[in-house]
Amino acid sequence: MTKQLRATIIWLVGLLVVFSGFNIANAENTKQVPLRIKEQFIVHIFSKIRRVNEDILTQRRHLQMLYGKLQNGKPLLPKATRWVEQLAKAYNVSTPDFLADQKTWQELFNRINVVPPSLVIAQAILQSNWGQSADARRNNDFFGMAHRDEGCGIDKVTKYYQQQDTHKHEQNATVRFRSTLAAVKDYIDSVNTNDYYVDLRRLRAQALQNKQMISGINLAAGLKHCAVHGKKYVGQIQNIIRQYNLTKYDQRLQELVKHKHHWWYF
Repeated sequence: MTKQLRATIIWLVGLLVVFSGFNIANAENTKQVPLRIKEQFIVHIFSKIRRVNEDILTQRRHLQMLYGKLQNGKPLLPKATRWVEQLAKAYNVSTPDFLADQKTWQELFNRINVVPPSLVIAQAILQSNWGQSADARRNNDFFGMAHRDEGCGIDKVTKYYQQQDTHKHEQNATVRFRSTLAAVKDYIDSVNTNDYYVDLRRLRAQALQNKQMISGINLAAGLKHCAVHGKKYVGQIQNIIRQYNLTKYDQRLQELVKHKHHWWYF
């Protein structure tokens, strides 16, 4: 093997390590975190996911009610029209006459929907090493938002949640969230608005149409474009969900939906 060939191989291996990214390293480091910390982290993140999903379900319920009025030939009041316009803007959905456009309404319902807790928890585990990473500790960044790639929503700024508690601050390419809730809201907002998640939203819509549980295991396949090694990343997320039995949190969400939001299937 020539020196030039050897140098080329070393260079390529170096690139592979760099562009494999944070996830592969975390997959190894995650074993070093005490079980107590892991359990606390899962419960903590789930509590925030539940709050965000509840807000989304409330939005969806109100939207469903207004859509039903239109379907029955009743015009929307100006206040209701403005609310839908603001919601459409927040979720990156717009057409010249969206109130009369059936496809736009369908796109609204495709985007304004819950994200399975197991998927969010698994990604937080992988990206932040159970909340032990420097970004998580310093900036409440549990989803790798500080590593600003052009994809998967991490260059998105939350539009809809503009309350003081949910702002994220950007300075010197560092993304800093005021709370865990803010980070979770921002991530779920990206899932529901960014074009890189269109496959995930399609899988979610299919599950909804078939009246199936929205499962993190299944929706993880929609993340294949969100990492350099897409299939490997999907496999990592699915393995974490299985290893820590995170599907039970999807089931809790499903039970909540069935008991409080029977109108969910649309």
